[in-house]
Amino acid sequence: MKFDIVIVGASTAGLHAARLLAEQGKRVSVYERRPDHNTERRTLIVTRALRKILGEIPEEVTLHQIKIMGVSSSQEETEIHLQDPDPIVERAAMTDLLTRKAVKAGAQIFYGRRFKGLRKTPTGDAIDISFEHSRVGHPKQEAARQTERVLATQAIIGADGVLSDVAVASDIARPPSVPLIQAECPLPTNWKPDDCRVWFDLDKTKYFYWLIPESSSVCVAGLIGEKGLPVRLLLDNFLDKMGLEPSGWQSSQVALHHPRLKPWSSIGDTPVYLIGDAAGQVKVTTVGGTVTGFEGAEAACRAILNNTSYRRELRTLKRELDLHWWIRWALEGLDNKGFDTLVRAISKGSQSFLSRYDRDSMVPVFWKLLFVEPGLIPVGIRCLLGRISKGNQQSRNIQEDIPEDI
Repeated sequence: MKFDIVIVGASTAGLHAARLLAEQGKRVSVYERRPDHNTERRTLIVTRALRKILGEIPEEVTLHQIKIMGVSSSQEETEIHLQDPDPIVERAAMTDLLTRKAVKAGAQIFYGRRFKGLRKTPTGDAIDISFEHSRVGHPKQEAARQTERVLATQAIIGADGVLSDVAVASDIARPPSVPLIQAECPLPTNWKPDDCRVWFDLDKTKYFYWLIPESSSVCVAGLIGEKGLPVRLLLDNFLDKMGLEPSGWQSSQVALHHPRLKPWSSIGDTPVYLIGDAAGQVKVTTVGGTVTGFEGAEAACRAILNNTSYRRELRTLKRELDLHWWIRWALEGLDNKGFDTLVRAISKGSQSFLSRYDRDSMVPVFWKLLFVEPGLIPVGIRCLLGRISKGNQQSRNIQEDIPEDI
């Protein structure tokens, strides 16, 4: 079979790209290793920017809305009352919605296909991609495995997650990653159902804990892990402290952005683009990548449709992701007392300012925040001094999973 664009991975970013390209008349196929469109359930908090990308979010995808974003350190806490609530969405429902949209636009989706490799054609003007296909339920599974080959004449898009096989086959460095785990729990009786909160406790993790209501009666509480830390034990202790009884678990390995990532290559004359987690298009401040993954998909589509450079189309998104990387880098210069100072510095003026902007659009407004809240400047200096005093150790930690060839 031959297509203009072959997308490997029916992730949300991959399906979004498939729809956009098919709507423009491209012959698009999506190859997914899962046996069908069903994915594991995962509760996600996203910003209002998702509405700009998808339009109104259907009720089938939206679980809940958050109006209050609380931040707590060891001794301080503050609240930001959002002018436009953050949606809580369910990944499996969103994937199902995006699948229907992609198929309606004309994209073809093939399940049960495991990516095996790619190579340029003898003429060098297309990519020959191979997949392994197992006929589910066949009494002799080994004998039932078949190799399928497909040609991509204009581009291949890797949307196959943080452990992208397309990246390896195309000699593109994979992004670093961290484990994420969260428990599904009954919402505490005294908890406001529209109140999301994060806790910074550097004695436990350099990231944070969170509690996100997904309805008036259910929440998810979670933790971003680090290599070598007992993530499940840390979360269990947090749940005990909060009086939460888990009824289910959600977990994944999540990619992290790094400024030196270059999520593109070429096989012969045909470009290869990575999007979403495969490209590390994730904000390292919040380890959130739903909206930024969509934006990466749109950048790849523009590069294909307009015959422009993917690097050029990624500039705006890269600036946003780079800013979050530098914020994360600076925050690692703080200790718990430093986070107390940071939370204390968020006054009513800065709370009002932050309530008007979302976390996916910080570049245009970040420096304005320093004028609104000058008290953040000493905190920034403290961050830098902390980084200097700790030398390069933490810098190595955040980059420890980055391959040498980045």
